[in-house]
Amino acid sequence: SLPLSALDRAALSPSGLLTTVDTEEGFHARNSMHNRVVADAFIPAGGRPSAINGSNWRDFLLPDGTPSAKVIVEGANLFVTPEARQALFE
Repeated sequence: SLPLSALDRAALSPSGLLTTVDTEEGFHARNSMHNRVVADAFIPAGGRPSAINGSNWRDFLLPDGTPSAKVIVEGANLFVTPEARQALFE
């Protein structure tokens, strides 16, 4: 199997978008998606451990100060650090 970066971009529709982590834009998009998605439930399946942590948990909040998701359903990867979890809970 080939990596996603091997996809022929000409195969995408006119509104299609492929963002890979081998560019600065793609790297930023991957590492900030959890701060840009607004959802009822956020399930970071396959997410990076400690992605939401003590220094960036405020980025998960909307402009009005509420979380961008009402619930985070974590798997075994511990997406949210204990410090960030406590801060979000408060």
